[in-house]
Amino acid sequence: MGKGPRRINLVSVVIVLAIVAGTYAGVKFIPAYLKKGEVATILDEARHEAAQIDETSSDDRRERLIGDIKDKILDIGGIPEATLDVYFDDTYEFLVAEYVVVVEHPFGKTTELEFEQSIEIERRGRLQD
Repeated sequence: MGKGPRRINLVSVVIVLAIVAGTYAGVKFIPAYLKKGEVATILDEARHEAAQIDETSSDDRRERLIGDIKDKILDIGGIPEATLDVYFDDTYEFLVAEYVVVVEHPFGKTTELEFEQSIEIERRGRLQD
């Protein structure tokens, strides 16, 4: 039978450290990026109702939709309410969600990941350029 390494060497230490770092990064950061997919789904589900709202719509109707979207995003968890902003762009062609996910590390350190997602709102009857 063949023999294994006789002692710990630099290559072994580097490989173990790389595996540990990759696992740590995956556990800490992948959930934040999975939230991004869930937010995209929530925005996409609101696309039809958002298409009914434009600059002539009542503020109440617009704010109700935005409030519903915010509530659904906050239900995901891990997105602080203070960092979440959902709005229509100036031309009402896009519905936008901006938010920050805070990743906590040992020793009180944190990393803030800023996300901005939007969906294009297709409107019937609008002439295309």
